[in-house]
Amino acid sequence: VRAIFRTPRPEAELAQLTDGALQLPLDASLALLAYPYPREHWRAAAHAVRVPLLYVVTPQFAEQAQNLKRNRPETEVAVFEHAGHALFVDEPERFNTLLEDFVGRLPR
Repeated sequence: VRAIFRTPRPEAELAQLTDGALQLPLDASLALLAYPYPREHWRAAAHAVRVPLLYVVTPQFAEQAQNLKRNRPETEVAVFEHAGHALFVDEPERFNTLLEDFVGRLPR
């Protein structure tokens, strides 16, 4: 659990998240990681989306995000340089502002 954050989290919060994660049976947690679709499936799905797309990533996926933008130029990309997997926790103000701005520009 600690590894999904880049910024230190309170021990009580980490313990609560760990306890929650341990409620999921092992076979179910493994099934979540073993979906039967290759990477190409997800790439094709992202390219086929015909609605506004906001792709928010950490630095390890910055190149992937830029590839998506090259193939789907209308995609909005944001790289959170100072965040871990839980980027909405590590940089909540930036994440919330980005999301509010994106949603506010959606056609109604």
